[in-house]
Amino acid sequence: MGNREALLEGARKCLMEKGYAHTTARDIAEAAGVSLAAIGYHFGGKDALMTEVMMGAGSRIGEVLEQAMRSAAKEKSPLRAFVKAWDATMQDFPDRREVLLSLQGVVQLALSAEVGQDMRAADRKALDDLADLYRQADPDATDAECRAVARLFFTLLNGVALLWLVDPESVPTGAQLSAAVGALAGSAG
Repeated sequence: MGNREALLEGARKCLMEKGYAHTTARDIAEAAGVSLAAIGYHFGGKDALMTEVMMGAGSRIGEVLEQAMRSAAKEKSPLRAFVKAWDATMQDFPDRREVLLSLQGVVQLALSAEVGQDMRAADRKALDDLADLYRQADPDATDAECRAVARLFFTLLNGVALLWLVDPESVPTGAQLSAAVGALAGSAG
């Protein structure tokens, strides 16, 4: 493993053990077994390194979500597809603790114009991808409906990330969300 990969792994480890705010560049270098200067050489600084770690973890969640949505798209009911995709994604949360713990860093990094722009672009792509995946479950849905479902899923997913950190047992299941949507639809008038 080269210095760059060692630094990425060291940063992941520090994020898991200390969180974003309490991780220093020195901590990462020590965890990676490389010199402090290697961070600057390979990433330009601690924030850029931590951003790459968080974006990589976010990409892995995206891959799990995509796989879940593709599997769910085979369902005959778009609502059952949503429930199945939600439950599969929630099962993966414990394995993605570094992303969830990085929420602290996301707030700090979003204040940076450049990083914030990258994060917004990644979010837009995630929404587009979710809308495309939902379209597979409901080919008759309009573009606006696909985007609305994608926004709902994405918003719920981000909110649940915070909830999961505080109380993983209180994270709603797909069936609970389906019941809530049904109650809201039944009361629309």
